[in-house]
Amino acid sequence: MMTNVFCVFVLLGCSFGQVVPENKPQSSELISPALISRAGWTMSWQLNLPLKSQDTIDRMIAFDEYLYVLTNSNILFCIDRSAGKMRFVTPLARPGLPICDPIMYEKNLLFMVGNELVIVDPWAGAIVERSRFEQIGNTYECGLAMNKDYVYFTSSDGRLYAYAPYVYTPIVSARNAEKDSEQGTEEESVTAGYWRVFSATADNNSPIISLAALDDRVLFATHAGNVVAIAPDKPEKYWQFDTTGTIEADLVVSDGMVYVGSHDTKLYKLNIENGRLAWSSPFHAGDRIRKPVVVGQKLVYLTADRTGVYGIDKETGQAVWQIPEGVGVLTETADRSFVFSRPGLLNVMDNAAGKKLYSVNFSKVRYFATIMHEPRMYVADEKGRLAEITVK
Repeated sequence: MMTNVFCVFVLLGCSFGQVVPENKPQSSELISPALISRAGWTMSWQLNLPLKSQDTIDRMIAFDEYLYVLTNSNILFCIDRSAGKMRFVTPLARPGLPICDPIMYEKNLLFMVGNELVIVDPWAGAIVERSRFEQIGNTYECGLAMNKDYVYFTSSDGRLYAYAPYVYTPIVSARNAEKDSEQGTEEESVTAGYWRVFSATADNNSPIISLAALDDRVLFATHAGNVVAIAPDKPEKYWQFDTTGTIEADLVVSDGMVYVGSHDTKLYKLNIENGRLAWSSPFHAGDRIRKPVVVGQKLVYLTADRTGVYGIDKETGQAVWQIPEGVGVLTETADRSFVFSRPGLLNVMDNAAGKKLYSVNFSKVRYFATIMHEPRMYVADEKGRLAEITVK
């Protein structure tokens, strides 16, 4: 009886595996060095996080020069990706508090914890700002976006709120806020060095669940299925597009296009200038879409509930390939993509031919980060072992 396959299953050429004897001790490596070598990859580094016994990894995020790992107890680890060494560790919030996925702005990482904006500066290795925005309530929708002039939030009343900082230095901003408070500034419009500029909502007042900010416009999606573009400095609507289902996934903006998936099982690609469909018809995924797409060089990668991961041609909106058991894409090269699937496989896809080239045993992997502009994969197991693998 086969117990564990110890090979790369190549579709062309030799495709037979070896069986690992049951009494073979477990390797300390997250991924077998033999498998990595056969695939022509390189294990750049492996690192063991000092997790407490009750802690597990909640999510992994690759931004700029760093890999961030957030635990279930809200401890944030920052790893220098080039060296594979710990940069810093800091508690981000009290254990149990929900933390939204962060955004990156000017090399800082911005988190929302309830109604508190938490800004992490990886270069300083510290949290450089904590600002509460009581006006927005304890929103669970996690809408957060920023451009050069404003920071935008979704709120528990279903609206979008835009705030502008007094100045860009948090310490000075706090002093200005204190001074204005002493002079009787309206409390609901001023908070922690920011002042409220405007609020906006969709025509149907449906809760806003996702935001994206550019310097010339702000886009938001509502629970009811509306995608709306407004001016960045006032509630002036540029255009609105209505899907036929509920929206749960974050919208994604890339190269002048807006991608948004819906519970109606369709992925829409919209022109950011006018809100019109950029494909001849939306892409039909066959099941509800709850996760944002990942935009690559030539493909858009979509994960649907029960139909897995699709590689979709950016220009035509047609499927190039599908992995029914797919979970998500990790990275891509000029002509290949690397997709994790159940029950623990890394699938290497030929994006030009639209087929799988081979699979690698990733049975120990439980978590991964996505980074599309570098040929690197970041994976981890439930014990806190992290690895960077450079692919070809």
